Amino acid sequence: MHVPKVNLLDCNVEPTDEELGLLMESVMEDVRARARVADQALRDALALETAKVLQNMASSSGNG
Repeated sequence: MHVPKVNLLDCNVEPTDEELGLLMESVMEDVRARARVADQALRDALALETAKVLQNMASSSGNG
């Protein structure tokens, strides 16, 4: 997707509706990609912690 360069701080040049639409689509794609990465990292960390807890439970049940 070609995203036009849009300077939202320049009051003299107003972007077109199409430019704003493309910019917003690009931002949403980036947000979704970052959310997927963060979600996977959280799932991985949770799986690791769960495995540690289960391992500790299994090893402590043998000592009873």
